[in-house]
Amino acid sequence: MNDTCTTILLVEDDEDDFLLASEFLSEIEDFEHRVEWATTFDAGVVALRQHTFDICLVDFRIGGLTGIEFVEQVKEIANHVPVVFLTGMGDRQMDIAAMEAGAYDFLQKSELTAATLDRTIRYAINQARGRRFLMERTALLQATLDNTGAGIAAIDASGRLVTWNDRFVEVLDRLVREAGSVVPEQSADTHLGDVIIDESFPQLRESCDEYACRDGMIYSIGRNDIGEGGAVIVCHDITQQKQTERALRDAKQHAEAANRAKSALIANMSHELRTPLNAIIGFADLIVGQAQGPIGCADYEGYVGFIRDSGNNLLSIINATIDLARIEANEYTLDVDGFAVSEALATSAREMEQESVEAEIAIDVVLDDDSLSISSDAAAVTKIVTQILSNAIKFSQAGSSVLVRAAGTANGAAIEVSDKGIGMEAAEVDRALVPFAQVDQQFARNYEGAGLGLPLARSLVHLLDGDLSVRSAKGQGTTVRVELPNLPQTGQASAIDRLQPARRISA
Repeated sequence: MNDTCTTILLVEDDEDDFLLASEFLSEIEDFEHRVEWATTFDAGVVALRQHTFDICLVDFRIGGLTGIEFVEQVKEIANHVPVVFLTGMGDRQMDIAAMEAGAYDFLQKSELTAATLDRTIRYAINQARGRRFLMERTALLQATLDNTGAGIAAIDASGRLVTWNDRFVEVLDRLVREAGSVVPEQSADTHLGDVIIDESFPQLRESCDEYACRDGMIYSIGRNDIGEGGAVIVCHDITQQKQTERALRDAKQHAEAANRAKSALIANMSHELRTPLNAIIGFADLIVGQAQGPIGCADYEGYVGFIRDSGNNLLSIINATIDLARIEANEYTLDVDGFAVSEALATSAREMEQESVEAEIAIDVVLDDDSLSISSDAAAVTKIVTQILSNAIKFSQAGSSVLVRAAGTANGAAIEVSDKGIGMEAAEVDRALVPFAQVDQQFARNYEGAGLGLPLARSLVHLLDGDLSVRSAKGQGTTVRVELPNLPQTGQASAIDRLQPARRISA
C-alpha cells in the first residue's frame, strides 16, 4: 500500500460486478485509491508484470478457469501482493481451496459492502506487509546463520529440525557418510525437516568438547535447551585449532628436548674437555717440574705424546662443535669441485689410522670403480667419512674390522661404512642422530665422546644435498649409508646458498 494512494488490480469479466466493486471502493472514507481493470486472468498477469499493485481483487471463476492458477502466477511475479477472491456463490470447499492456494481472503459478491471491502483490503495489505517483513527477517537470519562459521540448528520437542544452516548440513552429511545405518536421503536439505535428530544422529544428543571424524575433521558440539523441549545445536569445526595446538605442543616438546640435550651437552662437554685438559696440564707439570730428572729423560717423550693426543682429542671436539654451530648459522662455506672419491676415503683412513691401530680394528676400503669421482666439497666429504668411521671404530670390538665401500650412482656416489660392533635399537638410532644427544646417556658411559659424530655427518650430508640412512641391530653392528649427488662446480658457496629443506633420516 502506498502512503498516498492504494493501487488495486481488479480481475473481473462481468462489467456490472466491476462497477459495483468500484462504487463500494469509492464509498470508503479517507481511502485514496486507483483501480486497474483486467477482464481475464491473462490480462491480469500482464498487468502485474507491467505495474506495481498493493492488492489484487480477483473473481474466483472467469470462463472455464478458476483463480487458483492466477494465484500461483502472482506468487512467481509479485509474491508480496495479496490476493482476495470474489465469488458469486458460497462454497466452503472453494473457500478452503482458495486459502490453501495462497489467497488472503474470500468474499461473496452478494455480501459485498464498502465496509467489508475496507476491512478486507486493509487486513490483507497489513498481513502482506507482516509476511513480507517476516520473510525478510527470516532471510536475514538465514543469511546470518549461513555466514556463521559454525553449523547451527534448532530442534523442537519431538527432536525434528526447525531451522538450520548450510554448515550444519555439511556436518550431517559427514556423519551420514561415517554411519552407514543412516539413509542418505536424510542428509539432503529438502528432507531435513523430517529428520529426528536424536534417533538418526546420536552424536548430537549431548554436548561434546571434541568429536573426531574418521576423515580427520574435528568438531566441538554444543547443545543448549531453549524451553518447551526444544534445543539449539552448535557444531564448531575445530580441526585447524587442534592441528595448531598439536603443532604448538610438538614444538614445545621439541624445544624442551633440545634444551635437555643442550643441558646434557654441557654436562658431557665438561667431562670431555676436562679429561684431556687434565692430562695436558698434568704431564706438562711433570715436565716443568722435571719429576723424572733433567729434561732429556726418555720418559718425557711419552708425556709429550700424551699431551699431543689429549690436545688432538680436545681439538676434534671443539672443531665438531664449531662446525655444527656454523652449519646451523648458515655460515659454513663449501668449495665445490671435482675429485676422486678414493682420495677422500684414503684421507679419512689415514686420519683414523692411529685410533684404529690402538683399538686393534682393521679398516678395509673397497671401491667398485677406482676411477670413481664426484663433484662436491672434498673436505666436507672427508669429514663426513671420518666422523662415521670414528664412531665405527669406537663401538667395535678389538680384532674386528670396519668396511668402507664406495660405488657410483645415477647422479653421484654412495659411501657405506659398516662395522660389526655393539649396534643400536631403533630408538637409539634416532637419539644418535640428534645434535648434543648420546645413545649412552649415563654420566659414567662405557664409551667416551661428545656425541657429535653422526649429527655433524648428517648436517654436512644435508648441506651437500645428500641423504644419510642408518641400518643397525643390537649386537650385530651398524651400517651408515651416505648418498651424494653431483653438485654444480660453482666454487665456494656459503651454507645459506646451499640451504635445502630438511630430509628424512631413515633407520
